[in-house]
Amino acid sequence: MPAVTTTAAPSTSSHAPRRRPLLDLFPPTPLDGESRPTPIGGEVVAPPPPLAPVVERQRPPDAAERRAAPRRAERVAVPPQPPEEFETFYGLRESAFGASTDPAFVFPSVEHERAAHETLTALSDQQAIVLLTGEPGIGKTTACRAVLRQLDRRTISSLVTTPAASIDDLLATILVDFGVVSRADAARAHAPGSLAKTLESFLGSLAPLHAKAVVVVDDAEEQPGDVLAAVGQLGANAESLQIVLTGTGGLASRLKEEGALHALDEAIGVRLEHGPLRASEVVGYVSHRIEAAGPSARVEFSEAAIARLFELSRGVPAVVNALCERALRRGFEQAAATIDATLVDAAAPDDEAFAPVERPSRARAAAIAGCLLALAIAGGAAALWVFHDAVARTVIQWERVPPAPGGPVLRRPAPLAPIPPP
Repeated sequence: MPAVTTTAAPSTSSHAPRRRPLLDLFPPTPLDGESRPTPIGGEVVAPPPPLAPVVERQRPPDAAERRAAPRRAERVAVPPQPPEEFETFYGLRESAFGASTDPAFVFPSVEHERAAHETLTALSDQQAIVLLTGEPGIGKTTACRAVLRQLDRRTISSLVTTPAASIDDLLATILVDFGVVSRADAARAHAPGSLAKTLESFLGSLAPLHAKAVVVVDDAEEQPGDVLAAVGQLGANAESLQIVLTGTGGLASRLKEEGALHALDEAIGVRLEHGPLRASEVVGYVSHRIEAAGPSARVEFSEAAIARLFELSRGVPAVVNALCERALRRGFEQAAATIDATLVDAAAPDDEAFAPVERPSRARAAAIAGCLLALAIAGGAAALWVFHDAVARTVIQWERVPPAPGGPVLRRPAPLAPIPPP
């Protein structure tokens, strides 16, 4: 592939962010299934020593960096925490029902696969803005992470998970994720509009490489109104940029109600909805999480416990995780190898989010049916009393109707005389 050289236009501001070479964003990927050649004659060839990584010289953080550090703390990879006592008791190496971003914990439910597939299809169809809604904890972020992992190497991405104080704060996060500027450059104060021009210049340089950029704004309902409006303008004006907005049903209502967001609402090309787990998928979801946390786990959930999990959680994975972890803690206190429905009920706090779906008993159902039957009889009697004249005329006319004539009487043929023998 011939080398492509990009020349950045000189910036008029002394605080213009430095940009990386564009080809650094598309490193070559190793071929799948590539095998090393076997040594000849029994010789063992030592592999070449790995190249030392290039370490950027660090400098003491200034005040702006220290203020920006808490907002981007979630982007730093956090090492897994050691298992707790109840997890060790059940043979779990880590938390089975925690908020993990490990792809091994992703359960391929029907709704998860559908939401990820339709989002990926919308991006393949060059939709500028895509909206994905669902209940809190339904798995929208997990589906978006799965979509970003399936993008090709010529598509760069950014996942925004925290509210931005301003549009410049959001642009700084996007440019850092794209690799255009460093975190130190993004933390510095810039001239108004310089970050927007940097992003515009970078997106323009993607067209000759047949590349594009995808930005996922998670929990978009928490973003300020001016930030959302600016996001809509970016998605409508930039040809190489696609935006995915995720949020609850309140986000869709907010886009329609706020006047400043009408342009963003009209620019949405595809609207998707992420549904909950099905009742038949809860057992697979729980088993998958336990197996991912510990292949030799020593715990199981009974069928009654699985049924109660679905009733209490209504199929929301985040609620299932909270109930299962609470049930495991209570099971550890009782040294129970099987989590039953009693432990699941004890794990549910007194909260409306965990309120079970009430099912009427047989006596209550019979009483309700009796009341409905009595009301129907009373209503019929009242109607007969009000319209008794019309009913009487109808009965008399029905009695005067002559009976329907019968069908023709078929005569039986006369029997044939027997033929005498010869």
